[in-house]
Amino acid sequence: MKKPLETVRRRAKRLRCAFCRKDDRTVTKLVGGPTVYICEACVGLCNRILADESVAGCARLTDADLLDTLPASGVALEASREVLRTQVDLLRERKVSWAAIGGALGISRQAAWDRFS
Repeated sequence: MKKPLETVRRRAKRLRCAFCRKDDRTVTKLVGGPTVYICEACVGLCNRILADESVAGCARLTDADLLDTLPASGVALEASREVLRTQVDLLRERKVSWAAIGGALGISRQAAWDRFS
């Protein structure tokens, strides 16, 4: 017997903006990438910043807007750290040296080992 569509939808994993973490029920639109989504509000904020062509554009944001960007920045930073950790772990599984990893990151072999081992 088939389950009603609404039951399936309720059990489906909620899609979330990778920047502000709002779910697909809270936002109007989500733009999807290979493994992430971004909502229309975060796209708008990014467009405002990009229109100023630099992070200096943040100086033109109100305090409230700038505070609103902090959670998204934190999420982006953590996501970047996770990607970097995954890449380093994969390189080490492939027996790539700490010297090569450090060189690619612009740090010493020892600094790479300290950070990722």
